[in-house]
Formats: sequence, C-alpha cells, structure tokens
Amino acid sequence: MKWSALVGLALVGAVHSFASTDSLQDADPAQSGYLPNHNIDPNKLSTFKQGWKNTYNTNEAFYAKPLTWTPAGSNAEQVILVSNQNIIRMVDGATGALLNSRPLDPPFSSTDSNCGDIPNTIGITGTPYIDGSTNIMYFFSKGYKNGAPTGSGTLKGQYKFYAVQLPSLNDANGFPIVIDGNHADNDPTRYFLGGTVLQRPAVSSIGNIVMGGFGGHCDNFNYTGMFVAVSKVPGVGVTNIQAMEANPGAPQPQTLDYLNQGGGKAGIWMGGMGMATDAAAGRVYFVTGNGRGAGENGGGAPASGKKYTSTLQQVTVHFDVSPSGVLTQADYFEPYEYQSLNGGDRDFGSSGAALLDPVFSGNGVSRIIIAGGKTGKIYVMNADNLGGFANGPGGSDSVIQTILAPGSMLSGVGSYPLEGGYIYFAPSGFSLFAYKFGTDNQGNPVFTQAGKSALTFAGKTIPTITTLNGQPGTAIVWMADVNNGLVAYNAIPQNGVLVPYSLPATGRLQKNQRPGFGNGRCYSSSTNNVMMIGGSSAPLPLTCTPSPLNFGSVTIGQTKTVQVTCTAGTALNLKGCTTGLGTFSCSGIPATVASGGQFTFPVTFDLTDINIEKVRQGGFQVLPGAEGTTLNILSSTGALQTSVQLTATVVASGGFIVFGAKTVDFGGLTVGGSSTGSVTVTNKGAGVLTLNGYAWQDLTTTGPPFINVTASNPNTVIGTAFTSTNFPALGLQIQPGASISIPMVFSPQTAGTSSSMLTIWSDGGFSDVMLVGTAAQGTSSSSSSSSSTSTTSSRSSSSSSISSSSSSTSSSMSTYSSAFSSSSSALTSSSTTSSGPSSVSATTTASTFSTITTSPTSTPTGPGTGSGYNYMGCFADLSSGHALPLLFRNDSVTPELCEAYVSSLAHKPTPTVLPYYFVEYHRECYGGSSFSFGSSAITSLVGTKACSMVCSGSIGAQVTGTAKCGGTKQFNLYAAGGSVNWAGVATTVTK
Repeated sequence: MKWSALVGLALVGAVHSFASTDSLQDADPAQSGYLPNHNIDPNKLSTFKQGWKNTYNTNEAFYAKPLTWTPAGSNAEQVILVSNQNIIRMVDGATGALLNSRPLDPPFSSTDSNCGDIPNTIGITGTPYIDGSTNIMYFFSKGYKNGAPTGSGTLKGQYKFYAVQLPSLNDANGFPIVIDGNHADNDPTRYFLGGTVLQRPAVSSIGNIVMGGFGGHCDNFNYTGMFVAVSKVPGVGVTNIQAMEANPGAPQPQTLDYLNQGGGKAGIWMGGMGMATDAAAGRVYFVTGNGRGAGENGGGAPASGKKYTSTLQQVTVHFDVSPSGVLTQADYFEPYEYQSLNGGDRDFGSSGAALLDPVFSGNGVSRIIIAGGKTGKIYVMNADNLGGFANGPGGSDSVIQTILAPGSMLSGVGSYPLEGGYIYFAPSGFSLFAYKFGTDNQGNPVFTQAGKSALTFAGKTIPTITTLNGQPGTAIVWMADVNNGLVAYNAIPQNGVLVPYSLPATGRLQKNQRPGFGNGRCYSSSTNNVMMIGGSSAPLPLTCTPSPLNFGSVTIGQTKTVQVTCTAGTALNLKGCTTGLGTFSCSGIPATVASGGQFTFPVTFDLTDINIEKVRQGGFQVLPGAEGTTLNILSSTGALQTSVQLTATVVASGGFIVFGAKTVDFGGLTVGGSSTGSVTVTNKGAGVLTLNGYAWQDLTTTGPPFINVTASNPNTVIGTAFTSTNFPALGLQIQPGASISIPMVFSPQTAGTSSSMLTIWSDGGFSDVMLVGTAAQGTSSSSSSSSSTSTTSSRSSSSSSISSSSSSTSSSMSTYSSAFSSSSSALTSSSTTSSGPSSVSATTTASTFSTITTSPTSTPTGPGTGSGYNYMGCFADLSSGHALPLLFRNDSVTPELCEAYVSSLAHKPTPTVLPYYFVEYHRECYGGSSFSFGSSAITSLVGTKACSMVCSGSIGAQVTGTAKCGGTKQFNLYAAGGSVNWAGVATTVTK
C-alpha cells in the first residue's frame, strides 16, 4: 500500500482541531526550515513587543522547542512546553497564563550521565510531535525504572514513549510504553539501554509511525546510536529498532561492561533538529556522529550507498518506513575522510539534514538534501542518490556540491524556495550566510554566496524562514541565538548584506533552538524561561537611555561600568533588574518611582577571571569578539517594564590566535599528482601574537602522537603527504589585527585517504586545522586553489580553497591560553617559580619564547593538604591524550577535592594507591600510579600564562580562595613522598 493511500485512510472521518497557523512539530516535516503559514508580516515587526516571559522551577530548562495548538471551535492559541524536569505545561499564547500541567516520572540525573552537556536533570529533551487528526502528542521521556527517584543510578535509567491527549494531558489508551528491553532488529546482541543514551533530536512521524533518534551522553558508556520506530496504534509498541553500529562491522567482541566505550557509538543528535521526512515516499533522513572502529568502509574501497552497511558512522542515511513501521536502510553518504573525523572531534552528526523543496532541482536531480558537520563542510546531496562512499574522482565524495564554511556547523541549514531560492547557515562564531540557488552551464544545481550578516552567531540555532502566507517579498530569516537572542533578517540580501529587522531584545536563548511560531507570534526559551514576542501598540512604562547600551571594547581581566537613566511613564513598583549573561550585571533599581520620575543605576561588564569562570559554569565560554544580552527591569509582580540591549566587544589582553578555517580539503587526486591550498592565521587580540610551537598528527592512525614541525622551506612537512612551501619560523610575531597565510601542498604518493591535524601554539592560545585529501591510482595530475571569503567545491573539482577570515570558537581565550614548545627550540632563560598553583609567576631575561633543559637539585614545594602530597609545578601536556588517567570532572574541583578523592581510594577495602594526581582545565582531576618525568611528553611551564585557570570549585569557597587548576592542556601536578627526578624535563617560559 502506498503511503499516500494509507494517510488518506487514517484521516477519514477525523476532525482536526488545530489551526492552520499552529506548529505541531519542530518546523516542517522535511526540516527545510520554510514556514509560510504564521501570518507574520515583515512590515509589522516594528510593533513586536515581548508579551510575556514565564519562569518556572529552579533548574528547570526547556531544550525542546515550544509547540502551538488551537482547540476545535476556538481561536485561543495554546503553547505547549515540555522540560528537563519531565513536566508538561499548556499556557495561553496571548497571556502566558497556565492552563494545564502534568508532572511525569522523576527525571534522570545529569550526575548519572557523567556528562555536563545537559546539567541538573534530563527528562524530555526532544521536541514532541502532535498528530492534528487525533490531538495526541507523542514524545520520549527519560527517568528511572518503576518511577524511582532522581539519582537512582545509570543502569536504573529508562526511556518511556508517551502519547497524551490534548488538552487534558491524560495518557492515550495503551500508553506509555517502555523502550528499554528491546533489541536492535539488525543486531539482536545490541539492546536499548535507556540509562546510557540520550534522545535529543525532535520527534518525527510518517503515517501511524513515530520515530526518534538516540545518541550518547558525551560519548560515555557502552552505547550504540539507535533509530527507534513506535506505532501510534495502542498495544503495538516498538515496531523496529536499527542500531547504527551492528554486526558484522561493529567493534568485536561486543563488550558487556556498560562503562566500556566499545559499543560503536555513531549517535544521532543533530543539534536537536528533527529527522527529515518525505511522507509521500515513506522515507526519512538523518545524520550520525563519530563511530568507534574503522567500520565496513575502513579499507577505503568505493562503496555504493544503495548497498546495506552495518556501520552507519558519520553518514547521512535514508531509511524507508513501511506502513507497519519496518525500517529498511535504503541509501547513505559517508565522507571519504570519515575515519579521521572520528579521531579529530570533527564529527559529521553535529548538524541535521534539511530536505529542500522540489524547486531546488536540475539536470536529473529532483530533490536535494543538505547537511553539515564540525569540519565546516556542508554537503549538497541528491536525495535520491546520496553518494555512498568514495565514489568521486580520486576516491573523493560523490555529492552535488561541497560548501566550505569558515567554522563548525553545530546546527542545520534553512531554506527559502521563492524568489529564485536561497539556503542559510550560521557556522559557530561566524556570520549568518545566504547562498542563492542556480545551475551551472551544464544545468547542474549549484549554490553561490549572495550575502551575510554583520553580526556573528554562536552557531547553535537553525535558521528558520517565514513568509506572509507564501507571498514573495515577505520572507524573514529568524535566528534564536545563544548570545544575541532573537534576531530577524530580510531573507533577500541587499548588496551582499543580510539586513536586520528591529526586534525587542530577548537576551540569550537556549542552545540548539529555533523559534516556535503561532498566529502572528513567536515563542522561544532561554535557559530557564519561555517568552512570547508579538505585535503590540502599547508602549512599555519605562524609557531608558542609553538604549541600546554599547560598552565598546573591554580587555579580559578588566571591568567597565556605565550609568543608565530611566524615566517612568506612570507610577511604578519595581522588583529589580536582570541580565541574560553573567558578564553583565546591574543594581540600584528603586522600589518605587513616581509618574515622570527618573532614576539612574549602574550597569557593569565584568571580565575578571573569577567572573569568567562563574559564567563558564553557567554554560557560556567567554571568547574575544562581540558579546551581548538584554537587561530587563521588572515590576514587583515580575512584569516586564523595559528592556535595554547590552553589547560589548571582548578583547584579548595579549595576542589571540584564530585559524581561517576548520578544514582544508584538497579533494581527490591520482597518485603522484599534487594540489595546493592555504590557510590564514590571524591575531584577533590587542597585543602582539608570538607563534611558539608547531606540531601535526596523522588522523588515519589510532591515538596519533604529536610530531613537531621544523621549518625547512620550501618543503616543510606538516602532515602525511602535506607540506608547506613557506612555513612560518618559530617565534614569528603577528601584529594585532594582522594575518599571515600558510601555503600548503598535497602530494600523495600512495592510494587512499590522507588526513592530518596541524596545531599551532602561541602565547595567545592554540588552534588547529584539519588537512584532508585522497588519491587513487591513475595518471598524475595537479591543481591549485587560493583563499577567498567563501568557497565551494563541486564533484568534479580536485581541490578546494578555504575561508580567509574568521573568528574561532575552538581557541582558548587569551587569559586562559597555553604556550607549548617545538622541541627544536633551544634558547636560554633564567626564571624563578612560585611555591604553588594559586599564584604562578616568573621573572625571565628572555624576550622571546624559550625552552631550557633543567635538572633541579630539590623538589618544588607548595600548597598540600597535609596528607603527604607535594606540589611539583605546572606542566603542559604535549601528547594527544593525558599524562595520567581521568578520575572525575565536575564544577566542584579544587586540588584539595582531587587529593581527598585520591586518598579515599587508598582507604577502600581493596585499596588503590595513586602517588600522583593533577588538576586540569578548571574542573578535571587525574591520578595515576606512575609518572616518568624523563619520558613523558610534557614540558614544565612558568610565567604569567602558566596554569592560570581558576578552579571551578574555588568560586566562593573560603578555604581555597581563587586556586588555579591548570589550563588548556596544562596541569598542576602533585606527588606523594619526597623528591622526584626531573632530569630531562624542558621548562617553557610563558609571557
């Protein structure tokens, strides 16, 4: 039976209660991001105000997107909210008033997930789906077996699938059902274990089948990505489960220890996007993340996407969905360098897949699907023939087009099918880009850059496009950004620029969101509240100046305060003021103000290291560049009285290193051929940037070590099969705002994929770029490419260029920078180290970066806790892993806490004695039984940037004060007993 016939039968006699302007799921079924049905006129955006803003329980957060639903015979739009605390609420869309609510089972504890990505509790995290023909809402909820209380342990966790009737919120007949206990249909040895997996993507549906994707918690545990299908028919339950890693290609043997990360991974998370469905064809598309092991295509031979593979890691995959809910793998695309993505934290599955309107077609391509990943590569694929593996020239990708974004894609692509057709995407830390659809001279579909925004985005929001009932000229691109809040643009670029519309300031919003829409209204959520934005003619009762407030440039380590004056339009009773980001603060709001009265209060932008750490613990990393939020003044009842947009530019106190791209892709060649490319290195800081060390890793190997780069132009080796004709000398200085270009050559001498990670360390942080290329046997060839603002590569290209300017989200901020050494450097310096990690300092006669070999005659002493451990100093880890095993990580870490845990292990019935421990990166505790100073890949660090990160657990603590806990790849080491032989350990002076 065809899907169209089945759907028609399912709807016979049904009376749908929803309005045409309702949002019954995350965006549209195809996840194209185009929504023409919400009566939003761009000419009326100037009248939009914040209508209501509701805050609920302590630590309650809303990761699922708001949905809208209108009861039969009513025009009263209702907003449906589901939270991490497993609570469902229905509120009035116009007023925010609570209409109904229902708590479910106690939510799963974040502690039991051993992952901080979703703090506190994990309940409902995937956006539900509402069946408009039955008014039943479907979703997955995480809790514990038998409704056990929060914190009952990982193995007691479970997932339930709910079907609740609207508006009563009562369970539909035959629901909920438990997902745990079911095994994968493509591998009966792999069971669904709810405690170890996370359901993050929005729920999708075709006919009577509802589908959900499951990934991991920070890749912890022995998990395998699962694609789960459940029937809407009472009593049927789970119809099919597909494991993304299955026999025979999955890691063998199948580990039985749930703590062992041997399950294969390949999770489905997609930045919270839903799975793209094509109901008429009965097919669904999604993207998977990093896997474990080589997979079936590890040998490198080309493979058809139409042939079943048991290892769906790093793929865009198409499954057919039968009317009874049987899932059949039909097609896939896997990047040729997928194995390198596994090891380089560049996984594909960070972005969902967008199935575009058929208007985007040409030359035999009737439907296009687009997905991107952390490499910055955005793949334009034929939805009917995704491309398989290594079927392009030289073993490269067989896709329609590859767009190279300047940063990682942590969200999906949006589209607009009218006025010629456009797509939109926002790489992390960069602008919102608009690409226009067209065809080349052979009629093949192609996208070219048409414009971009002046504003940069965190990149964790999916562009969503609305029109006024499908009218050309009314398209708006919406962004619900972590940093900038709700932002809207004219969808058609003007002279290469996306022009913004004026909207009320919302402040920072929840990550992995897109706005929800109703009838002329927009709904979104921040970390712990939900708000409505809509048209209104009523002015707010307070007017403040300056508004907006721009602090200008503020250097990390400093604060700046500006006075704001407000005038009341009526007599007011005020509660106080709030800001959406902890780097901004306000105070001094009076309790009462008369009509016409004025008051002045201070607003502060605080970039001290202690405050930056507080903000980081709240989930936001401060980096050089633009930063903004909203200041809200509230009445005594909590009603909004006015908002002031706050902006500032964070400036690194010294230099700050930024690469111009995440990936340089040289494409496919023949063995013996060559291809050229380049990457830029820019100093985004206020001071001079000194390049202190270079190294590369071969990502085609397991656990690749760093290999130091020694400039030997014109043939400096920077990777396997990669060289540079003009590599920068050690100690090169880059002035503030200046850039250098590093030319590169890919010259493969053997067939297969080459992939290397080039890392540059500096006194202003470190950054890396991935170099990839592939080669097949054949006639030699060569090609070249050059840097440009935005580039693409097509399936016939043999190389591609990269973005020339960007800002980076992967670099560490200047205050927390690390400085590593190339072992080829051998300069001199004189230095003195402090007694401990709380106040590391140094004096040196060297004016540049220096490395010396020292043999101390005594062991440094420092702040111990009286139990026999001595402070050994600050060290930088030069390896790809860590010098000692990780014991635990959380926001309570201090040296004392780490030592107490190590000591507790020695007093257990079966004692474990760890003579060494260290603290690293704010919040990580490591320990081990041995530590070979002479052979470990470490260097001793001294100076102002040595182990400068504030301990997470020291914030507000009375005993530890503002202790320091290492840095990025830096650690404060403690050892039991007497002296340790330091012979052979290099010392690096940071400045």
